[in-house]
Amino acid sequence: MANCTGCGTELNEGAAFCSICGTAAPAAAFPGAEAAPPPAAPDFPPAFQANDFAPPVFPSPEQTTPTAQPLPNYGAPVPPTAPLPNYGAQQQPGAPFAYAPQPAPDADAQDVQQNKLMAVLAYLGPLVFIPWFAAPKSKFARFHVTEGIKLLLAWAAYFVLRSLFYLIKFKRTIEVIWDYTYTERYVPGFIVVLFSIIAAVIGVFAILGIINALQGKKAKLPLLDKLTIPSTDGE
Repeated sequence: MANCTGCGTELNEGAAFCSICGTAAPAAAFPGAEAAPPPAAPDFPPAFQANDFAPPVFPSPEQTTPTAQPLPNYGAPVPPTAPLPNYGAQQQPGAPFAYAPQPAPDADAQDVQQNKLMAVLAYLGPLVFIPWFAAPKSKFARFHVTEGIKLLLAWAAYFVLRSLFYLIKFKRTIEVIWDYTYTERYVPGFIVVLFSIIAAVIGVFAILGIINALQGKKAKLPLLDKLTIPSTDGE
């Protein structure tokens, strides 16, 4: 019987490996068998190379001295051969994008967009005082407040004159059945028609003012442009 070469345990007959440590049985235990070649050593790279311990090589002073470079002349004028970008030209397909500077926003245009509602209220009778106090710094709203006050004065004059003219009444006798008659006082028809036309004209002026306000225009009302009132610009 052969013994294990690794741990010395007695090997069973015909066993190819040790049952304790797993070492292969010697070739003598198996007639005609050859011993297994020893495993090859792992191929690891050497931990150090021969030149790892060589002294460092420093560059010479001539190699470390930087070469003087000419400084750019930032104050030099642009050569006339260099074309300036044409920001107003149409962008060509495939051409590099050229940025066109945007103009600063117009303060008057912003005032119009922000105070259109206030300008409309100026033509709605007594509501003219809302933009007067709510938008004291808006030139657009103040213009339409001025026109709205003119229109409000026109309405006031209309109602005063109508009340006075409606005091003018005529008498007429109306005969009813069975010889029954009664007398009534009435306003002449031409006075009613006249003041109806005046009310329609003032209403048209109010509509024109609202349209101008919605369109962002500063247009005076017809027939009322000669009327002068104190400034309402708040200054």
